[in-house]
Amino acid sequence: MSVHIYILYQVLSSVYNGVSSFFICNSVLDDNESYEELRSLLDQLLKQKILSEKNTEARSGKFDILAAFYRMLAFLTSNYIQQTKTDLALTMQQKSQLRIMQINDYIMNHFSQPISLKTLSDDLYLSEGYLSRFFKKHYHMSFTAYLRQIRLANAMNELMYTDRPILEIALDNGFSSVSFFNRVFKDEYGQTRV
Repeated sequence: MSVHIYILYQVLSSVYNGVSSFFICNSVLDDNESYEELRSLLDQLLKQKILSEKNTEARSGKFDILAAFYRMLAFLTSNYIQQTKTDLALTMQQKSQLRIMQINDYIMNHFSQPISLKTLSDDLYLSEGYLSRFFKKHYHMSFTAYLRQIRLANAMNELMYTDRPILEIALDNGFSSVSFFNRVFKDEYGQTRV
Protein backbone atom coordinates (compact mmCIF):
# COMPACT_ATOMS: atom_id res chain seq x y z
CA MET A 1 0.00 0.00 0.00
CA SER A 2 1.22 3.50 -0.72
CA VAL A 3 0.00 6.84 0.58
CA HIS A 4 0.38 10.23 -1.05
CA ILE A 5 0.53 13.17 1.36
CA TYR A 6 0.57 16.58 -0.24
CA ILE A 7 1.96 19.38 1.94
CA LEU A 8 1.34 22.79 0.49
CA TYR A 9 4.57 24.70 0.17
CA GLN A 10 2.76 27.80 1.42
CA VAL A 11 2.13 26.08 4.79
CA LEU A 12 5.87 25.67 5.43
CA SER A 13 6.77 29.03 3.96
CA SER A 14 4.30 30.87 6.18
CA VAL A 15 5.70 29.22 9.33
CA TYR A 16 9.28 30.03 8.38
CA ASN A 17 8.55 33.55 7.11
CA GLY A 18 9.62 32.82 3.57
CA VAL A 19 12.96 31.19 4.49
CA SER A 20 13.67 28.36 2.06
CA SER A 21 13.01 25.07 3.82
CA PHE A 22 12.91 21.45 2.79
CA PHE A 23 12.77 18.02 4.41
CA ILE A 24 15.62 15.52 4.30
CA CYS A 25 13.95 12.28 5.28
CA ASN A 26 14.90 8.96 3.69
CA SER A 27 14.39 5.85 5.81
CA VAL A 28 16.04 3.69 3.14
CA LEU A 29 19.40 5.49 3.31
CA ASP A 30 19.37 6.52 6.95
CA ASP A 31 18.87 4.22 9.97
CA ASN A 32 17.30 6.56 12.50
CA GLU A 33 15.03 5.65 15.42
CA SER A 34 12.76 8.60 14.71
CA TYR A 35 11.45 6.86 11.59
CA GLU A 36 9.43 4.49 13.79
CA GLU A 37 7.66 7.44 15.38
CA LEU A 38 7.12 9.00 11.96
CA ARG A 39 5.61 5.73 10.71
CA SER A 40 3.31 5.70 13.74
CA LEU A 41 2.17 9.28 13.05
CA LEU A 42 1.56 8.44 9.38
CA ASP A 43 -0.41 5.38 10.47
CA GLN A 44 -2.57 7.54 12.77
CA LEU A 45 -3.17 10.02 9.96
CA LEU A 46 -4.19 7.26 7.57
CA LYS A 47 -6.53 5.69 10.16
CA GLN A 48 -8.22 9.07 10.75
CA LYS A 49 -8.70 9.50 7.00
CA ILE A 50 -10.24 6.03 6.65
CA LEU A 51 -12.53 6.60 9.65
CA SER A 52 -13.75 9.93 8.27
CA GLU A 53 -14.49 8.36 4.88
CA LYS A 54 -16.52 5.58 6.56
CA ASN A 55 -18.46 8.02 8.73
CA THR A 56 -19.21 10.98 6.49
CA GLU A 57 -21.82 12.31 8.95
CA ALA A 58 -19.30 13.07 11.71
CA ARG A 59 -18.04 16.63 11.37
CA SER A 60 -15.30 16.15 13.95
CA GLY A 61 -13.61 13.65 11.60
CA LYS A 62 -12.12 16.44 9.49
CA PHE A 63 -10.64 18.06 12.61
CA ASP A 64 -9.23 14.72 13.69
CA ILE A 65 -7.53 14.40 10.29
CA LEU A 66 -6.15 17.93 10.55
CA ALA A 67 -4.90 17.27 14.08
CA ALA A 68 -3.13 14.08 12.96
CA PHE A 69 -1.68 15.90 9.94
CA TYR A 70 -0.32 18.76 12.05
CA ARG A 71 1.17 16.32 14.61
CA MET A 72 2.98 14.60 11.73
CA LEU A 73 4.06 17.95 10.25
CA ALA A 74 5.35 19.15 13.64
CA PHE A 75 7.36 15.95 13.98
CA LEU A 76 8.78 16.29 10.45
CA THR A 77 9.69 19.89 11.17
CA SER A 78 11.34 19.05 14.49
CA ASN A 79 13.42 16.21 13.08
CA TYR A 80 13.96 16.59 9.34
CA ILE A 81 13.65 20.20 8.20
CA GLN A 82 16.62 21.98 6.70
CA GLN A 83 16.82 25.69 5.98
CA THR A 84 19.05 27.29 3.42
CA LYS A 85 21.71 29.63 4.70
CA THR A 86 22.99 32.76 3.06
CA ASP A 87 26.67 33.63 3.12
CA LEU A 88 28.59 36.51 1.58
CA ALA A 89 31.48 34.21 0.65
CA LEU A 90 29.51 31.94 -1.68
CA THR A 91 31.04 30.63 -4.88
CA MET A 92 29.42 31.50 -8.20
CA GLN A 93 27.86 28.03 -8.35
CA GLN A 94 26.47 28.41 -4.82
CA LYS A 95 25.10 31.86 -5.69
CA SER A 96 23.37 30.39 -8.74
CA GLN A 97 21.92 27.59 -6.61
CA LEU A 98 20.70 30.13 -4.05
CA ARG A 99 19.12 32.21 -6.83
CA ILE A 100 17.40 29.07 -8.18
CA MET A 101 16.01 28.36 -4.71
CA GLN A 102 14.76 31.95 -4.40
CA ILE A 103 13.06 31.70 -7.79
CA ASN A 104 11.53 28.32 -6.96
CA ASP A 105 10.29 29.60 -3.58
CA TYR A 106 8.66 32.60 -5.24
CA ILE A 107 7.01 30.53 -7.96
CA MET A 108 5.79 27.86 -5.52
CA ASN A 109 4.20 30.60 -3.39
CA HIS A 110 2.64 32.50 -6.30
CA PHE A 111 1.99 30.06 -9.18
CA SER A 112 -1.77 30.17 -8.61
CA GLN A 113 -1.76 33.95 -9.05
CA PRO A 114 -1.22 35.94 -12.23
CA ILE A 115 2.57 36.40 -12.19
CA SER A 116 5.00 37.39 -14.90
CA LEU A 117 8.72 37.66 -15.45
CA LYS A 118 8.38 41.35 -14.56
CA THR A 119 6.69 40.70 -11.19
CA LEU A 120 9.30 38.06 -10.35
CA SER A 121 12.19 40.33 -11.36
CA ASP A 122 10.72 43.25 -9.38
CA ASP A 123 10.26 41.14 -6.25
CA LEU A 124 13.79 39.71 -6.49
CA TYR A 125 15.30 43.11 -7.38
CA LEU A 126 16.67 41.86 -10.69
CA SER A 127 16.35 43.12 -14.23
CA GLU A 128 13.99 41.28 -16.56
CA GLY A 129 16.80 40.76 -19.08
CA TYR A 130 19.10 39.19 -16.48
CA LEU A 131 16.32 36.96 -15.16
CA SER A 132 15.33 35.86 -18.67
CA ARG A 133 18.94 34.89 -19.45
CA PHE A 134 19.24 33.18 -16.06
CA PHE A 135 16.17 31.04 -16.84
CA LYS A 136 17.49 30.00 -20.24
CA LYS A 137 20.91 29.14 -18.80
CA HIS A 138 19.85 27.31 -15.63
CA TYR A 139 16.34 26.01 -16.39
CA HIS A 140 16.89 25.46 -20.12
CA MET A 141 13.49 27.03 -20.83
CA SER A 142 11.72 30.33 -20.55
CA PHE A 143 10.06 31.62 -17.39
CA THR A 144 6.63 31.13 -19.00
CA ALA A 145 7.37 27.50 -19.91
CA TYR A 146 8.61 26.76 -16.39
CA LEU A 147 5.60 28.44 -14.78
CA ARG A 148 3.27 26.39 -16.98
CA GLN A 149 5.06 23.19 -15.95
CA ILE A 150 4.65 24.01 -12.26
CA ARG A 151 0.98 24.90 -12.72
CA LEU A 152 0.33 21.78 -14.77
CA ALA A 153 2.10 19.50 -12.27
CA ASN A 154 -0.01 20.87 -9.41
CA ALA A 155 -3.20 20.61 -11.46
CA MET A 156 -2.33 17.02 -12.42
CA ASN A 157 -1.84 16.17 -8.75
CA GLU A 158 -5.30 17.48 -7.97
CA LEU A 159 -6.85 15.73 -10.97
CA MET A 160 -5.41 12.42 -9.82
CA TYR A 161 -6.00 12.70 -6.08
CA THR A 162 -9.13 14.81 -5.64
CA ASP A 163 -12.61 14.85 -7.06
CA ARG A 164 -12.71 18.63 -7.49
CA PRO A 165 -14.25 19.97 -10.71
CA ILE A 166 -11.81 20.67 -13.53
CA LEU A 167 -12.85 24.33 -13.71
CA GLU A 168 -11.86 24.86 -10.04
CA ILE A 169 -8.59 22.98 -10.48
CA ALA A 170 -7.65 24.96 -13.58
CA LEU A 171 -8.46 28.35 -12.05
CA ASP A 172 -6.89 27.54 -8.65
CA ASN A 173 -3.64 26.59 -10.37
CA GLY A 174 -3.27 29.83 -12.29
CA PHE A 175 -4.82 28.90 -15.63
CA SER A 176 -7.03 31.65 -17.03
CA SER A 177 -9.63 29.21 -18.37
CA VAL A 178 -10.41 25.53 -18.83
CA SER A 179 -9.75 25.81 -22.57
CA PHE A 180 -6.25 27.20 -21.90
CA PHE A 181 -5.65 24.41 -19.36
CA ASN A 182 -6.81 21.84 -21.94
CA ARG A 183 -4.46 23.27 -24.58
CA VAL A 184 -1.47 23.21 -22.20
CA PHE A 185 -2.37 19.68 -21.10
CA LYS A 186 -2.59 18.48 -24.71
CA ASP A 187 0.71 20.18 -25.63
CA GLU A 188 2.46 18.52 -22.68
CA TYR A 189 0.92 15.05 -22.76
CA GLY A 190 -0.14 14.74 -26.41
CA GLN A 191 -3.73 13.93 -25.51
CA THR A 192 -6.78 15.48 -23.96
CA ARG A 193 -7.20 14.85 -20.27
CA VAL A 194 -8.98 11.68 -19.17
